[in-house]
Amino acid sequence: MRGLSSHPVLDSAGKFLRYEILISPAMYDDVLENQWNQASVLKATTENVVFSCGFEEYEGGDPADPRMGAIVIKAAWREAAGIDESAGDGRYHKEKLLVYNPSWRNSSGQASCELKEMALVGMHVAHKTEKQPNWIWMTFEHEDNAPDCLAQPTGGSPGSPEPANSACPADLMAGEWSLAPGNCENDPKCAACNVPPAPNGAGICDNPFVSSNDGWCLDLPPNPVGGLTRACKQVPVSTHGYCSDDRSSCTTDGDCTSPAVCEENYAGVRPQNEACLAALGDSPWSRYELISAQWTTNNGQDTNTPAQRCQNLQANVATGPYAQISQGILRERVTLANGVERPILGNTSMETYDRANCIACHARSYLNGSCSNDANKVCSRSQDCDDGGTCVEQYSTDTMYFMKLEIAEPPALRFDEGEASLVYHHNQVGRSDDRLRLRIKSEDFLAGEVGSKNDPRCHGLPKGSAKAEIRFIKDGAVVKNGAIELPCEGWRQIEKKNRSSAYLYWDRRGELGPCKWVVIRDGQGISAQCTGEQLPTEVTHSTDDSPLQVMVVSGNRRYCAELEHDEKHSRRGKKKKKRRSVLQSSETPEVCPDL
Repeated sequence: MRGLSSHPVLDSAGKFLRYEILISPAMYDDVLENQWNQASVLKATTENVVFSCGFEEYEGGDPADPRMGAIVIKAAWREAAGIDESAGDGRYHKEKLLVYNPSWRNSSGQASCELKEMALVGMHVAHKTEKQPNWIWMTFEHEDNAPDCLAQPTGGSPGSPEPANSACPADLMAGEWSLAPGNCENDPKCAACNVPPAPNGAGICDNPFVSSNDGWCLDLPPNPVGGLTRACKQVPVSTHGYCSDDRSSCTTDGDCTSPAVCEENYAGVRPQNEACLAALGDSPWSRYELISAQWTTNNGQDTNTPAQRCQNLQANVATGPYAQISQGILRERVTLANGVERPILGNTSMETYDRANCIACHARSYLNGSCSNDANKVCSRSQDCDDGGTCVEQYSTDTMYFMKLEIAEPPALRFDEGEASLVYHHNQVGRSDDRLRLRIKSEDFLAGEVGSKNDPRCHGLPKGSAKAEIRFIKDGAVVKNGAIELPCEGWRQIEKKNRSSAYLYWDRRGELGPCKWVVIRDGQGISAQCTGEQLPTEVTHSTDDSPLQVMVVSGNRRYCAELEHDEKHSRRGKKKKKRRSVLQSSETPEVCPDL
C-alpha cells in the first residue's frame, strides 16, 4: 500500500496506488545460489552481499544471462477503473494483477485478494554494472501523473531534513491529472501540496507491526477532509525549468531577464524522451517520460582489473544505516532555489512526499549486527547497545532493502503484561501425566492469511513439514525439549463468520507430537494444550531469576511474550510429587528471538 515514502498515495479517484518489486532472472539466480532467501543464511553471513554486474562487452540483452547483471524494477500502479475515459484509451500500459489486502488493512478484518485491471503510473529501474557497481538508477513516470511544481525545490535548515516542494499549481481541471485533483482550492477533500493525506480508518485499520497507529483502510473511501493526494513534480521537468540568474521558474528564455536563460533541471533528458517518442509512435509506452538517472562518479576501483570488476561498493556512499552520505560522488545534481546543488531523483508516484535521492537512501541498507559486549543483542546502531557497547558485524545488502526488510527481519508481534499465561502440571514421578496449557489473548493477534506462507497448513508440502511451532527460550537459548513442532497435516481451517483467519491443530492421540490441540484466531489469540514426557521441564522452575520467553512461530511470523513465575497461583501437591506452575507475561519483550 505504501509508496517509497512512509505514507500511501491516493489517486484523484480516491483509490490507493499499489506497488511491486520485480527482479531479473539473473538476480533471482544470485539469490538462490547464495541462499539469500533464507533468513538464517543472512543472519550468519560474514561478508557483504554482492549481486552480478553487467559486462560492458555483453550486447545480448538477455536478463537471464549473468553477463547482463542484476536488474530491479519497482512499479507503481493505479486502478484502471478510476481513469477518466475522456482522456482517451490506450494511454496506459495495463495488466490484470492480483491485488492483495491483509486483514488489518480491511475494515471487515478479512484479508482479500482480487484480480483487477491496473494501469502503470511509475517505474524505477536499477541496473548493476561493472562501471556502476553502486547501480545506476533510472525513473520513469506517466505524463498524466502530476504537473510540475511552480518553483525550484527549496533548501532546508542546517541539520534538518530538506522540505518537500509545496508549489502546486492552482485551478487544475478535474480528471486532468492522476495525482492532482481539480478544484482543490475550494474543496476540503484535498491534502496540502505534497503532504500525506489524512487517514481514513484510524482505530479500525491500524498496523499491528508498528507502534504508531496509521489507520489506513484499503476498502474504504478516502477521508472527506484532506484525504486525496495533491502532488506536483518536486523537480520541474515537463514544461518548467529555472532562470540561470535568480532560479525563478521559467518555460522559455523569454521568462528570464536577459542575459539569463531558462535552464533544464536534468540536462540531456529532453532529447532522449523526444527520440523515444518518435520511435514509439502512438504506443502507450510513449506516454512514459524518463525523469532522469542517478549514478556515482567515483567507484574507488580500476574496473579494467578483472579481480575488481564487480564489487559491493555501498560503503563508498554510506558506511552504515545511520552514516553520513557522501553526497559529492552522486550525480545528477539539481540546483535548489537558494543556489545550492543537491543530488535529487524521485518519482511522483512513489517518493511523493519526500525529497528523494535513490542511491543515498539505498546505501543505508545494512543487515542488523550484534553488540560488541553482548553477542545475543541485535542492533542497528551503537545506541542500541548497553554499557558502552558498539554495534558490530553489520554487512551491507548491495543497496537492496528488500533483503533486509522481507527476509532478514520477518515481522513480529510482542505481547504486553497480562496478555499471555502458561500453566504447567508436572509429575516428578512419572512425566507421562505432565500437561501444559498456553494462552495468549490479544486483539492484535494475526493468524496467517488463508493460502499465504503464514497459513500453517501444508499447501503442497510433504507430511511432517512444520510451518508452525511453539518455542520456550531462556537466556537466549531454546531449553531442552523447548521447540515443539506442529506439523502441517495436523492443521485445518475453522470456518467462522467475520473471521478472516482461524485454524485448529488437532492431534488427540499424540501421533504428531506432544500437543493435543492448538487454536489460533485473528483478533483473539492462541490457545494450546500439550501433554507427555516430551514437554520441557525447565519452564516450571529455574535456579536463576531470568524470565522465560515463549514464542509462537507461524510461517514467517513470530509472536512472543516474556513470562515470570506467579508464586501466588503456583502450588505443590500434598506429597510434593506434583507441581502446578503458573507463569504470567510481565513486561513487553524488547525484541522477539530470531527464527
